[in-house]
Amino acid sequence: MRWPSQKRALLLTLGVLYAALLAISLVAERREHPSSSTKPIAKNDITLTVPAMGPGGPIISSDPVIIHALRWGNPNDPRPAVILIHGSPGAADNFSTLGPLLAADGRRIVAIDMPGFGQSSNNVPSYDARAHAHYMLLAASRLGLERPHILGWSMGGVVSLHYADLVPNT
Repeated sequence: MRWPSQKRALLLTLGVLYAALLAISLVAERREHPSSSTKPIAKNDITLTVPAMGPGGPIISSDPVIIHALRWGNPNDPRPAVILIHGSPGAADNFSTLGPLLAADGRRIVAIDMPGFGQSSNNVPSYDARAHAHYMLLAASRLGLERPHILGWSMGGVVSLHYADLVPNT
């Protein structure tokens, strides 16, 4: 089936317009965020070894789980830290732009690879959001983050809600 020449011309015009707008967007992004003109805020990679979790908490019979996280800002800042929880699929490095921006005033920022994602253990007994909330709670405790602010998107948003449910009155 051949499309009429008017439809082909319209599709070609839309394709060229899309490509031009994409090119303009990339040029504007490079101008706004040049790679070498600003010094990035130092980040620290963190690795924690924790018990495997299920929806109800620790699973004693399972191998330990490695949790990887990225940290920005001043670890001694007295204000509550902010924990960033990615969506699925995703990883802590999804926050490589937001983390330093939030840490610019010294606040502690921690982005965590949920188990099963990023550089955390890939073979975990449960991908349940409540199990991930248990992991986040344990990671916050091990990192000394008392009453942190939690920010999550997509699956990370669901994990954030379960986290809040596990820690009432905070």
